[in-house]
Amino acid sequence: MTVSETARNLLISILLGGVLGIWYGFLRPLRPKHTTLADSLFVLAAGWTGLYFGFAVCRGDLRIGFFFAAMIGMIVWDRGPGRLLAPLYRGFWSLLGKIREQILRPMKKSLKKVK
Repeated sequence: MTVSETARNLLISILLGGVLGIWYGFLRPLRPKHTTLADSLFVLAAGWTGLYFGFAVCRGDLRIGFFFAAMIGMIVWDRGPGRLLAPLYRGFWSLLGKIREQILRPMKKSLKKVK
């Protein structure tokens, strides 16, 4: 692997870490009530990202520094722009919960009548 390929892979690793940071920030509001679901979705995404990076980008020539670079990308996203988007993520999940309640409320009433 040449120096330019290593530098390119390092940059891609940082970017993929940033994408995982975005995904983690998006799933974070789910964690208080649905921890297993949120963590499972994150682990699936992280595993897929690792496999994609290892086989498609690096063609099997992985270096330990790439994983540290991905962690750096994730932390930088989470501590920087991710904090600005956190209210947007919470609002999305809150709106989705309200829509779910509006749909389930008539079902609950009809089930009470059946009992």
